[in-house]
Amino acid sequence: FSAKDLFLKFYNNKNFNFIVPGGNTPKLFFNYLSNIEIDWRRVTLILSDERLVTVSNDASNYGTLKKHLLEKL
Repeated sequence: FSAKDLFLKFYNNKNFNFIVPGGNTPKLFFNYLSNIEIDWRRVTLILSDERLVTVSNDASNYGTLKKHLLEKL
């Protein structure tokens, strides 16, 4: 299974929590998720390893999530 297949399997229009890794690894995954139909009110995204930097800093995992997923929704 790919990450996107597993995400959709567990999502399945139910409420669920999803732990998101940091760094560059999830960027393509976030881009994929931003282009599919999901009821985001049912999903809780949890960052597994945030850094103590501003959101605008390139090292910010939340900044990456925001840029590659949240701003596209």
